[in-house]
Amino acid sequence: DNPTWYCLEALPAMIDDDQLSSNGLAHSLFAIAVADKVRHQCPAELLAADSVQYALLLDTTKLEEQRKSIIEKLTAMQHPSGGLSWMPKGDSRIGASYWSTGVFVELMGDLLQLKCLPEDPALDSLVRRGLQYMDANTIIQAQTDSLAAAKMKFLSYAYIRLLFGSKYEYKNALVQQRADSIIALTVDAVRH
Repeated sequence: DNPTWYCLEALPAMIDDDQLSSNGLAHSLFAIAVADKVRHQCPAELLAADSVQYALLLDTTKLEEQRKSIIEKLTAMQHPSGGLSWMPKGDSRIGASYWSTGVFVELMGDLLQLKCLPEDPALDSLVRRGLQYMDANTIIQAQTDSLAAAKMKFLSYAYIRLLFGSKYEYKNALVQQRADSIIALTVDAVRH
């Protein structure tokens, strides 16, 4: 009666490369990465489990195809700025979304912390460019907001940047200095 196994049963339902939104695709990619890690750490338990859901987690060919398909779809949703659209970019009115980009990079940061972020050059580029978009847009927003309002507004950004540590460098020293200042203000606001 390990509760982890109940969570594992939910993973196949989360894995869907037919998702339309970047958020749904990011969550599917997260589930595939977690399933891959569990498969490598507990293969005997998965093989012994009598469940269709667990059998889906063992189908490495299908999971790899889905992972590649999701990364391709997310790449198509990424704008030159690095931000992700919430939905496919077919409609010219659909621009990059700070929120959708944040959801994606936060989930990838969580995978990094869990030591199961897939090593893939296309995914690496998505994450790097997404973080640069978050850096640039957070700095712009911080310049237009009052200092008091900015302190708590960027909690999610600070969390995302702290998840990645030094894995993804800032675009340049000035961006790093401004981002570090925003993170310090946010952390200070949380402490008080």
